[in-house]
Amino acid sequence: MTLQQLRYFQAACKYKNITYAAEKLHVSQSSITLAIKNLESEFNVTLIRRSKVGFSLTEDGEELLKLADKLLEHSESVEKYMKDIGNNKIQIRLGIPPMSSAVIIPEIHSKFLKSCPDVLFDITEGGRYELSRLLDDNLVDMAFFPHDEKVSSEYESVYLMRFETVCCVGKEHRFADRKRITARELENEDIVLFFKSFFQNKRVSDMFSKANISPKVSFETSQVSTVKELARKNISVGFIFSELLENESELIGIPLIPPIYTNISLVWKKNKKLTPSMKKYINYIKNLSEEK
Repeated sequence: MTLQQLRYFQAACKYKNITYAAEKLHVSQSSITLAIKNLESEFNVTLIRRSKVGFSLTEDGEELLKLADKLLEHSESVEKYMKDIGNNKIQIRLGIPPMSSAVIIPEIHSKFLKSCPDVLFDITEGGRYELSRLLDDNLVDMAFFPHDEKVSSEYESVYLMRFETVCCVGKEHRFADRKRITARELENEDIVLFFKSFFQNKRVSDMFSKANISPKVSFETSQVSTVKELARKNISVGFIFSELLENESELIGIPLIPPIYTNISLVWKKNKKLTPSMKKYINYIKNLSEEK
């Protein structure tokens, strides 16, 4: 098995057509067909079922595609990283959840870039559990993790700050004048949550679970802006960090009872070889934490 064979197989699956995939890759159709046949022969499996209009994947083909996607993603990351080293442009591949990003990137992160303009970043946004996978697979160098307990001992970490999650409603909502609110009072409200791969989803879901309530989840999203817009139009009630509502005149943040607090720490794998740029960033976050 070679990376080239996997790329040809991946492209054929992406376009659902070997001829079109060959055109996109600027190779012959027979090259892609041969690559797939060689993979089938090597693993003694059937990967595709041909038909008059194209082909479909077998179960073994579906499984190989999932594995190939991960392997090729990792290969591209390694290739880019090594090229950056060769060009003396070592980037920090940084993972961060969208809600944390909305606070950290414009304020905390931008100040670091002003003091260290030579440091380059490749930023990936995702939920906590997705970022854990990327960190474990060495697809990001470090990540900001939201957590309520101590960070797992398999990682090194530097605590940054704590956020409070509030109930987000439009200024015309019937709860807009409330000083505090409970899960029970939100039982019949349409709500918007972040995707299940997000740590925030777990915290809010746990709140309803402890109150023996099945919330009316109308929307799931990965975007802070979507949560705000749905709340602004009184379509759904959302849950976001209070800091994200400081300059919002049309939105109200109502503290929850009991309150939900989320810690944010910068995390990287133990025994990770730290580049000078990474060390600079870690020290910057440490200094910020000590100042708070």
